[in-house]
Amino acid sequence: MDLCVYVGSGSNLHLLNPLDGGIVSVASPCQSRGLACVADDWVIATQRKEAAMHVFHRGQKSPHLKCRLAEPMGPVMVSPDGAYCFAGGSSGKLYAWDLWSGQLLRSWHGHHKPVRALGMTDDSSYLVTGGDDAVISVWNILDVVNVDDNGAESVIRDFHSWSDHSQAITALYVGVGGVRGRVFSASLDRTARVFEIFSRQLLCTISCDVFLTAVVATPDESWLLAGAGDGTIIAADLRAAACRSSGVLAGGVTMEGAQSQERLEGHIHPVCALLSVDQGTLLISASEDGTVKTWDFASRQCIQTTDLKAPITCMEAAGLVDAKVSLRTQPTDTDLAPLAPLKKFGSAGKLDAAHCFLPLKRSLVDNETEKPLKPGQL
Repeated sequence: MDLCVYVGSGSNLHLLNPLDGGIVSVASPCQSRGLACVADDWVIATQRKEAAMHVFHRGQKSPHLKCRLAEPMGPVMVSPDGAYCFAGGSSGKLYAWDLWSGQLLRSWHGHHKPVRALGMTDDSSYLVTGGDDAVISVWNILDVVNVDDNGAESVIRDFHSWSDHSQAITALYVGVGGVRGRVFSASLDRTARVFEIFSRQLLCTISCDVFLTAVVATPDESWLLAGAGDGTIIAADLRAAACRSSGVLAGGVTMEGAQSQERLEGHIHPVCALLSVDQGTLLISASEDGTVKTWDFASRQCIQTTDLKAPITCMEAAGLVDAKVSLRTQPTDTDLAPLAPLKKFGSAGKLDAAHCFLPLKRSLVDNETEKPLKPGQL
């Protein structure tokens, strides 16, 4: 089993091993703007040039489903529990689907300009969104998915919003801890910021000399890593900031310039995505220069570079993959778990339980009865 990532590059979706640069599989057509994995076998990709999402099964060379949508979408994400899919539109609207049935549960106006980034707490309780309007909003998932008699277009209020950035939000990362987790943001205003959901406070600001395009934190949240427009990766030591503020991040601590910052150099164009994996020992970066780099974070050295020969737009962790099986076999229709097409329009009322399928592989059947699970059995 090898660590793999999905990478959207040109008109292809690559599944590659970032440790040795090996290409496990290539799917097309896929001009992806955002990627989200569903369980172990599925990946959803929003399309740059059309109002559509393509759903791929791992190992397949062409889309398993093509879902037509109301408008072009940018970022997309699936809740950690595998129940819901969320996407942000070019109009600033946000969308929520039920992955059991493909039903559009709700669409609502979340931002005044295009949505650029999505994040979610690890307990699937809060959705975090960022847009070109420089606003970061937090939404209670229960408010989003509980559709009332007014239907999917009813108005909901955010749990909280931050407007500390002065230009477009380019990336978000949400740490562990549920409602007590932290939100890490990157922006064109040349700052990265750290917020706490529960207290609604700005904890830290990292000021840089170049605009930022990607952000992630190490699993212990001791380092913030930001991809920059000049191709560098800025590593900010949050422990140093905490030491200057009586041991905790509080009161809007500001880290200026090179203060407690390091730079990893290797890309020549903007970094579009970052992943911190293997308990923070490895950092994976993807850039518009067409390269994916794997870094040993302790030594700050690049240990592997993969050149895909086309600008990269997005990257998502695919988990552990049996590369030999993926290369040797192609799944048939009988191998595919039921995953309903995401619907373009919503409808009021309750979900039709007769058409509910849970996409998570481990939850498709009851181990004792070998029958499909019904809603409420989980």
